[in-house]
Amino acid sequence: MKEGLYAPPLTPLTADLRPDADRFLKHCRRLLADGCHGLVPFGTTGEGTSLSIHEREALLDALLDGGIQADRLVPGTGCADLPDTVDLTKYAVNIGCAGALLLPPFFYKEITDDGLYRYISVLIERVADNRLKLLLYHIPQISGVRISNALIRKLYKAYPETILGVKDSEGSPEHTFELLEEMPEVKVFVGTEHYLAQALAAGGAGCISAMTNLNAAGLRQLYDDWHKTGAREIQERVTQVRRAVESFPMIPALKAAVALLNSDPAWATPRPPLSPLGSVARQELMTALMAAGYMG
Repeated sequence: MKEGLYAPPLTPLTADLRPDADRFLKHCRRLLADGCHGLVPFGTTGEGTSLSIHEREALLDALLDGGIQADRLVPGTGCADLPDTVDLTKYAVNIGCAGALLLPPFFYKEITDDGLYRYISVLIERVADNRLKLLLYHIPQISGVRISNALIRKLYKAYPETILGVKDSEGSPEHTFELLEEMPEVKVFVGTEHYLAQALAAGGAGCISAMTNLNAAGLRQLYDDWHKTGAREIQERVTQVRRAVESFPMIPALKAAVALLNSDPAWATPRPPLSPLGSVARQELMTALMAAGYMG
C-alpha cells in the first residue's frame, strides 16, 4: 500500500438490500478517476460490518472483473470472530490486494493489549503468507476497542514486514501527531481531512476519508498542494464540505447526497440497522452543501 489519498467507497444496495455490484463498480471507477490513489472497501463508510464475508468477496471479484487492479485495493477484513477474519484476509491476500484493513474484534470490550496482540498474532500465523500487509484500524469511538501505541509498537517490532501502518480515525489531532512522533517508521493514514495538511507536514502517509465519496477531486488537490501557497484556502473548502455532511448521520447523508447528485434514488438506502435520511433532512443536506460551496 503506497502513500496517498484512499477512498472508502459506499456500498450501494438493491431493493432487497443486497449489495449492488454494478453500481459499486461504477462508483469505484469514478473515485479512482477523480484522483484517489486506491480504495479501502468495507470499512465503516462501506458498512463493512453489515456485510457477510461472501458478499465482500463477491464485490471484490466484481471490481477485479471490472478492470480495477487488486494492488489498488485494501479491503476491510475485520469481523467479530477470528475464523471469518482469517478467511476473508486470506481471500484478500490470494487475489493480490495491497493490504487488508483490520478492524479489531468489536463485541467484547475492555480487551487488553495482550488479548489483542494474541488475536492479531494468531491471524497472521493462520493466514501464513508473507504477502500479508495489515493496516490497523483505530476507531475506538465506534469499535469500542483501542489499539494502543504500545501495542502498535509491539506488533511492528514482532511483524515489521506485515504491519503496514494505522488508519487513525479517532478524530483527535493530538493522537495522530503523537503516533507520528513516536513511530515515524509506521505509516499513519488519517481518517479525516480536517487536519490533513498538518498531518502530511508531520510525516503522515495520507488520508482515508469518507468524504472522497463526494469530494475526491477536492481532497486530491489538498493532498497534492498542501505545502503550496493557497493550501489554507483548499483546506478550508474541503473542511466546510465535510462539516455540512457531519451535521447529519454520516453514512445515510453520504448515500442521500450521491442519490440526489446522480438522480438515482436507489443509492439512498443503507442496510439496517442504519436508517435512510427523511425527505426534510435530505433537503437540509443539499442546502448545507450548497452553502459550503459544493457544486457536485
